[in-house]
Amino acid sequence: RPAGSASRMVDRHPDAERSGVDDIAAFASRLSAYLEEGQWETLLNDFASDHSDAFQACIDEMLEHRPAGEHHHGLYEAYTDFVKLTERTLDEFRVAEGLSQPEFLNLCQRAQQSEESGSLFEALLSATEF
Repeated sequence: RPAGSASRMVDRHPDAERSGVDDIAAFASRLSAYLEEGQWETLLNDFASDHSDAFQACIDEMLEHRPAGEHHHGLYEAYTDFVKLTERTLDEFRVAEGLSQPEFLNLCQRAQQSEESGSLFEALLSATEF
């Protein structure tokens, strides 16, 4: 490691070592467990609370019959914050798994195409569409 460089040491998840990167079902299962057992629910609740004013303003404007296709300006900011939150959470999982970004993306693409775990990855992708 070059002098002055900072590196965060992360232990690879023990199941990742045993199953290898080719076991898509095990990878998807670990991601699902990470989201269910980790801070994801708390982060989502905090996100909703932090952006509740923008959500309420959108509801109020919809009730005032805002033209179709127009969104409250605060919703885009909430959307970008949600995408960042999701990306940060997935990146923390990636690091815990000991995967590079290309390896992680490859596994996600393969898992998305699998019958067994595709719905989890479809849900994650659709949650970040505006």
